[in-house]
Amino acid sequence: MESKDRTLRKNAFNSMYNNYKNSEQSTTEIYLSEVKFENEMAKLLNYDSLLDRSTRADESSIKVYDALISSVNKNMKIYHKYHDLRKKVLGLRR
Repeated sequence: MESKDRTLRKNAFNSMYNNYKNSEQSTTEIYLSEVKFENEMAKLLNYDSLLDRSTRADESSIKVYDALISSVNKNMKIYHKYHDLRKKVLGLRR
């Protein structure tokens, strides 16, 4: 993935991505069952939600979590501008 040959990098990426794509259904099912399990554990341990359980475990709060998510969302335009500039400098169309 570090080669200067763009075609080689693209083929390597596509090959790697196809492996992920082939296991998408299994990965989704495993992830969903884990979320359901963790959600049930949070209920059994008398937390208001899984997020409440997760933030308390880190001695944090839902307000801190919400502020972080809000900050990331507000600053996504900066990331997109950087990405667009990088494409322009590299002479890429997409």
